[in-house]
Amino acid sequence: MNESSSFQTNLARRVRATLAARGHTQKDAADMLGISESTLSNKLTGKIRFNDAEIFSLSHWLGVPSDALLGLKPLEVA
Repeated sequence: MNESSSFQTNLARRVRATLAARGHTQKDAADMLGISESTLSNKLTGKIRFNDAEIFSLSHWLGVPSDALLGLKPLEVA
């Protein structure tokens, strides 16, 4: 696994964990982002990359710093 795919895998893992902690479904997140559930599923499995705007939107919607989703600081989703 190269560095880029490892980064995307870890980003997807942090997004999934935060969705679960906040009680949101993939459908909720897909609707908020304006994408299909299948597209979000592909992003959450690392098949498609999240773009910067999606990361920003998700972090704002989920109430966590984008740096936490990106793995630059600890992710606290209590």
